[in-house]
Amino acid sequence: MQTLSIGLLILSLSLKVSFGENLNESLLRAATDGDAETVNALLEKGADINAKTAGGWTALFSAARQNHFEVIEALIVKGIKVNATDKEGRTALMWAADLGHLATVKALLQARADVNAKTGKHGYTALIYAAEFGHTEIVKSLLAAGAQVNLTTTAGETALIAASRGGHAETVKALLEKKADLTPKAKNGRTALMEATEENHDEIVEMLRKAGAK
Repeated sequence: MQTLSIGLLILSLSLKVSFGENLNESLLRAATDGDAETVNALLEKGADINAKTAGGWTALFSAARQNHFEVIEALIVKGIKVNATDKEGRTALMWAADLGHLATVKALLQARADVNAKTGKHGYTALIYAAEFGHTEIVKSLLAAGAQVNLTTTAGETALIAASRGGHAETVKALLEKKADLTPKAKNGRTALMEATEENHDEIVEMLRKAGAK
């Protein structure tokens, strides 16, 4: 019954392609839509699993941004390149960390996504993205997977500085538990303590001072 179902789906896909939609475009669209069955059928038919859009996105990027977990699992099983980058130098892990998709982050880490990869222009890591938006559970998962807590962006910002500016107390706590350095100054001259003070994040100011920030 399953074989018949797949056969009918592939026939349907053949009809679509005959009207001008190529396999790779269909794969990217199916991944965006979260249609794991169609993704698998397109791959069986010969779609390029690592095909990219003009912006450098593969099907994995589309699925990661939308948090389509079944599609992500299917693509990983089929061998998609988990560390591919888009034109901004972002990986699928960075997108998932930025958008707060914990299950996707965990799946990508299990598939050996590079936890310390940096974007080309701004030097962001997945950890800095997650910290900036206060995704504490993702921060913890990244740190457990070996994320370097004190890496900086090209502007000199660490995850701790980003989290402190954003007022994310639980994220700051998680970073401090991993011995985040209190002393770095970004290129604007501000430390984590300065950012927290400027933004009136009193709880974070107290946490940083207790940890030794001056």
